[in-house]
Amino acid sequence: MTARGWAAAGAALFCVSLAMDAYAQGCPPGQFCPQPPPGQPPPYGQPPPYGQPPPYGQPGYGQPPYGQPGYGQPPYGGYPPYGPGFYETDKKRTSLEVGYLYGTSIVWGIGTGVWLDVEAEVENPGIAIIMPALFGAAAPVGVFIADYAIDKFPEGFPAALATGMWLGGGLGLGAWSVQSALSSSADEWGFAALGRAAFVGSLAGGTVGGLVGALVEPSPKTSMLVLSGSGWGGLVGMAFGGAASSGNWKRSNDAISVGTLIGGGVGLLGSSGVSFGWTPSWSQLGAMWAGFAVGAAATTPIYFVYLGVDADPRTGLIAQGIGGLIGIGVGALLAPPNRKDYAGNDIEDDLGEFDFAKLVGVGPAAMPGNGFGVEATGLLW
Repeated sequence: MTARGWAAAGAALFCVSLAMDAYAQGCPPGQFCPQPPPGQPPPYGQPPPYGQPPPYGQPGYGQPPYGQPGYGQPPYGGYPPYGPGFYETDKKRTSLEVGYLYGTSIVWGIGTGVWLDVEAEVENPGIAIIMPALFGAAAPVGVFIADYAIDKFPEGFPAALATGMWLGGGLGLGAWSVQSALSSSADEWGFAALGRAAFVGSLAGGTVGGLVGALVEPSPKTSMLVLSGSGWGGLVGMAFGGAASSGNWKRSNDAISVGTLIGGGVGLLGSSGVSFGWTPSWSQLGAMWAGFAVGAAATTPIYFVYLGVDADPRTGLIAQGIGGLIGIGVGALLAPPNRKDYAGNDIEDDLGEFDFAKLVGVGPAAMPGNGFGVEATGLLW
């Protein structure tokens, strides 16, 4: 081939190369597409293909697909991580808790009816039964209507309300008892005054308990701790008051009444303060009551010592009171505490985890003389 032929072939190859390059860059056929200057994205600053964002109008890689938030964001409406209700924040009362309020309302209604009969001086039994029956039925019906109207009380409210009613009524009863013990026969409050003190106290206590339950939302176990603390304090105060009356049997009732009221108040304040930093489990509450009973019973042999000494045996009540307090502490330490969830919150379903007494089984039993009976087996902690 001549030099002229070689030059023509080279020119043809160069044109074919330009055409293929232009086609690869999206240039229309037959038009010359020069190469972009260094540092510029081909072709001519337009995103492929043909000015549309990849892929074909959809968000590119790294963008949230189909209108949903990207990785690390709460999907499907903002409820982490599996939709609404996965994290429960609005807990409702349990059947056991509202049952506690039902029982309290029945007792309160019957007591109120009896007090009104005393105030009205109703002596006919057929008529006197009307008010206790009416209030005893109306009070739980009111609880049912309120619970149904708001689609169940929030957790902790029924227990706080009922506990406040019991504590208020107990303080009213204690005040009446102290007044009657320290006053002369002519100045003593009568039975009608007892009804007034219990009614006013329970109404005031229920109001405070309801406010605490609505604003603070305490655990039902906290309410039981405060109620139990008041009961333990009253019992220990009763023992100490009886011991303080040694040497004067005529004043024993007075000392016991005052000791019970003071002890109950100390127990109420102490358990309320403890509840700010500690919530017991149901197992611990049961064990503390069992420990109190065991501690008080275990110290009863001390009275045998008084057979050989010249001392008032009523002072032995001090040992029983201290034994009961020690038993409370031992029960709290031995019983399992609250179980925690992954977020560190108490799990409220541990009722029955710790059983002081448990029935294992019931079956037939052979009796002497071809008799037949029933036997039960169980476990006692």
